[in-house]
Amino acid sequence: MLTTQIALLLLLLIACLAAIALKRLQVPFTVGLVIIGLVAGWLANKIPGLAILQEITLSHELILFLFVPPLVFESALNMNSRMLSRNLKPVAILAVPGLLLSTAIIGILLNWLTPLDFPRALLFGAMISATDPVAVIALFKEFGVPNRLTILIEGESLFNDASAIVTFNIILAVSASGVFGAATIVQGLFQAVVVFAGGILVGTILAGMMAYILTLAEDNALLQATVSGIVAYLAFIIAEHGFHVSGVIAVMTAGLIVGWLKANRVKPEVRTFLHEFWDYAAFVANSLIFLLIGSSTAILLAMTERELYLESSIFWAIASALLARAAVVYTLIPFVNWLSTSEPVDWRYQTVSFWGGLRGAVALALALSLAPDFPDRDLIMVMTLSVALFTIISGGLTMGNLIHALKLDRPTILDRLEDLEASVKVKRQGWQQLAKLESLPIFSQLALTNLKQEYQQAVVDAETRFVAFWSELNSNPQLIRQAIWTQALSIEKQLYQEICDRGIISQMSLDRLKHSINLKQDALLAGNIPPPQEAQFPAASGWEKLMTTLVRRFIPPEQLMGTQQEFKISYEYHAAVAYACANVAQRIKGLAEQIATKALELPGYEGLDATVVEECAQAYQNYSAAALQRIKARTEYSPELILALQQKLARQTILASEEEALAQFIAEGVISSSIGDRLRHHLEVAEPL
Repeated sequence: MLTTQIALLLLLLIACLAAIALKRLQVPFTVGLVIIGLVAGWLANKIPGLAILQEITLSHELILFLFVPPLVFESALNMNSRMLSRNLKPVAILAVPGLLLSTAIIGILLNWLTPLDFPRALLFGAMISATDPVAVIALFKEFGVPNRLTILIEGESLFNDASAIVTFNIILAVSASGVFGAATIVQGLFQAVVVFAGGILVGTILAGMMAYILTLAEDNALLQATVSGIVAYLAFIIAEHGFHVSGVIAVMTAGLIVGWLKANRVKPEVRTFLHEFWDYAAFVANSLIFLLIGSSTAILLAMTERELYLESSIFWAIASALLARAAVVYTLIPFVNWLSTSEPVDWRYQTVSFWGGLRGAVALALALSLAPDFPDRDLIMVMTLSVALFTIISGGLTMGNLIHALKLDRPTILDRLEDLEASVKVKRQGWQQLAKLESLPIFSQLALTNLKQEYQQAVVDAETRFVAFWSELNSNPQLIRQAIWTQALSIEKQLYQEICDRGIISQMSLDRLKHSINLKQDALLAGNIPPPQEAQFPAASGWEKLMTTLVRRFIPPEQLMGTQQEFKISYEYHAAVAYACANVAQRIKGLAEQIATKALELPGYEGLDATVVEECAQAYQNYSAAALQRIKARTEYSPELILALQQKLARQTILASEEEALAQFIAEGVISSSIGDRLRHHLEVAEPL
């Protein structure tokens, strides 16, 4: 019978239909899936025809070996490693000491308040302390919260999944042996270090193998995506079964390294394909796991006998999990702030971190790993599912309101600015396309007359709304400054992307420039106007240095940028800043002039505050001048190297232009794919045709 396959297809179909409906209802996707899963599980118990939905149930192996690898790998792959390095201290403190503290608090409370004895209460504390903030991260992207907050919560989740598994296994082993003392603690710590270090080593070796394959695969996106999938699953399997070290750490390490390779060693079109491939893998895994969490909870509750202590145990499990999370966040993060000299994690971030500590896949996998005859297994399962269900639904449904109340989302006024600006650009593009249609013989003037009038009016209306909005902002000095600086940062970011696409700067330089923009955007949202500008070129982080060293061992030297790589990136960085900032100053002034001209046509409206515009434009002119001075200093220090770099950049720009033209010819059918591949090969090896 094909019941399992049919059940899988039904679950995926439910997930697809749910995605459409939940988007229209504005309900978080994962939260909606859990609720739908609950209803489906309840109906499957009542209606025989729906019993097929019970064919697939959650198990320890299904979660850890099928769902966890793609979820961890996708998260690590897309994580900003530079931002993670910058916030590694609070992330590590929350993920390791924080998890241990949470385990202890939950264990003590549940030993006192529920039928669980102390070892089993500690075991529950370890498994339920692993966070799974996927629903929260999706909301973060929607609301535009600061990048640092996203990194803090997502980074902690990656690390504490591994911490929870290691802690759980140690407690389980100690509980089984019945021996506990100083020697046990030392042995446990040693085992934890070995498990973590072993996971890092396995992930690094497998990612290094992929680095070598990248040199052989050239631009074959399908091959690179397939190899990345093999790396994700193989890292987990080899780590867990081959060496008995942390599979989660192995997958996370491999994901971070492959993410660095993706950002710096593959072409934009391949990078886009890899991003979409892993987005799809994460969508499928999340869809199935959250549906199954809901249905498994309904099925388990229906099967569990109603003991007197069941409801109270569920209540105390939820309460202790929340209390432990609050204790970890509100004690350890202030301690990190006291120790650290960098920017502190403020109370708003702490509050979101507390409420965003949802529970999910790893907690359930650990609960399901308990043997069927393990004492109080059913109670532990019910408590685990209940905590996961409560945190996912309550946290997912209320997080948006919390973010808005704490003013961590993008101000509505800035969203409106983006909307109006995009509307103007879209209508102008439509008007320009309409003008092109007039030259085609298949359209008569009569057919286009009404459309021309409609679009001409649409352009005027969009421009009027845009100017009216800016005019209204003038009444609020803080908002007008924030809006103008937001516009400036948006233009700056676009310019960096443009010159990277043209081959003038490398992807590595672009990453550092984008990191700088992200920091300034976070500062702007926090009310720091103007946002602080980095006075010096941001040096390579420890992570980037490690990646460069690793890649050099697997990629032939002639394919690297040479021994002067950091000097080259520094030159590109300052050249990009000099070019982009000068252009931003001009465009901001141009925007002010455009709005002023349009405002003259609209009675009752006025142009932008000249003082605010001049402040922003002058600041960007100063940034450009400072960058030019740094370029001049480097030129005087090493003129021969700068000349060689300029020649290389010029060649890169020309080759990028040729490759773009070649891709367009292939897309338009001017030349065949085989001829295009041959010409592309000649371009890559820079041989004359």
